[in-house]
Amino acid sequence: GTEKGESVTSSNFSGFVSSSTGSPIITLTIQGKTAVFSVFVVGEDIITNIDDIAPYLQNALGGNVTSSPVKLALGIDLAGTYLPTVISIINNAGKYVALDLSKSTMGESDEFDPGNGSGAARVVSLVLPAVAKSIKDGNLSIAKFSAFTNLESVNGAEIITVGNYTFRNCTKLTTLILPKATNIGSYAFSGCTGLISLDMPKVENIGGAAFSGCTSLANVTLPVAASISSDAFSSCINLSNVSLPKATAIYEFAFSGCINLSNVSLPKASSIGSYAFEDCTSIVDMSLPASTSINDFAFDGCTNLATVNLSGATTSIGNYAFNGCTRLSTISLPASTPPALGENVFAYTYRNTDSPGTITITVPQGKKSTYTESWGVSAETGAADNNTGSKYGSYHKAITIAEKAEE
Repeated sequence: GTEKGESVTSSNFSGFVSSSTGSPIITLTIQGKTAVFSVFVVGEDIITNIDDIAPYLQNALGGNVTSSPVKLALGIDLAGTYLPTVISIINNAGKYVALDLSKSTMGESDEFDPGNGSGAARVVSLVLPAVAKSIKDGNLSIAKFSAFTNLESVNGAEIITVGNYTFRNCTKLTTLILPKATNIGSYAFSGCTGLISLDMPKVENIGGAAFSGCTSLANVTLPVAASISSDAFSSCINLSNVSLPKATAIYEFAFSGCINLSNVSLPKASSIGSYAFEDCTSIVDMSLPASTSINDFAFDGCTNLATVNLSGATTSIGNYAFNGCTRLSTISLPASTPPALGENVFAYTYRNTDSPGTITITVPQGKKSTYTESWGVSAETGAADNNTGSKYGSYHKAITIAEKAEE
């Protein structure tokens, strides 16, 4: 270490040190010659001059592999071409970096645009500028972070809006911290196959296909999300737990193909879109205490779904809503007025010609005849043929409408 104003004489000196006290400028006298050097504390100093980035990286230890990136903290203005220039400098240094831009500015803008300059693959982790409130849209052809092929974590402490097609197919992204984000754009994280966790407690709106194909995502809790758009989590094959305490609308294909989804909490969901839970083969019980409409094919192919509890406010059950739900045995339907019933609601629930099984639909006391008259059907035996004349559908189980027992 050196104190301010102190001279150091040495026959060996690299020009950089790993720790320092006093002034960031050190004067050295080596064999009678004097030189002045800038001193950086590697991994601690915030670099405020773009010209200092290259020498800092050249002399920093590590950074040769993604598992040991050099911490690079910048406090510069990234407006104009400066961020692409920074990325180019990183590339020329040949070092992998943990890039911290939290102290950097962006001119008058609050929208972060990473560009896709040469060297983006050298960024392993990214802390966004504290002044950034949004991340700029990408597009179907080029996602905004498409060149950041080794990006593992993103921290945007002040980000409110994540644009469309921003991190699409960033397959190494594992950690996402967006504590203030309220809006996630369409396809924002689609195909991020390494994404494990979400820290987004304030997100209200999830855009279409925002997390589709995130095959490592296991748990989703969005405390204030009001709606889940079409395909939002489709094909998230390892997703097992979903908690959406405020969501009122689940749109079409939202969780389609989530084959390991087993625990779903939707206490306020009123509308379940077409194919919303298509082929969710691990769901056994589904409780929808606020349901008003179950749309076409909503639970198509949910082969282990056994019990469904709907609300008394349910007004419609769409075509093929429970198509192929071969283990379905009980539906609780406490609505005094029978919901409008679509065509072929229970088609292909028939599993075994010797023992087709029964689906019992429990309705309020004194309402059995109301249901049978409204739907134009009475209790039916299983249909082991292509019984297209049945309101319940082809190849359906035996159907029994029963009144709920008095409590």
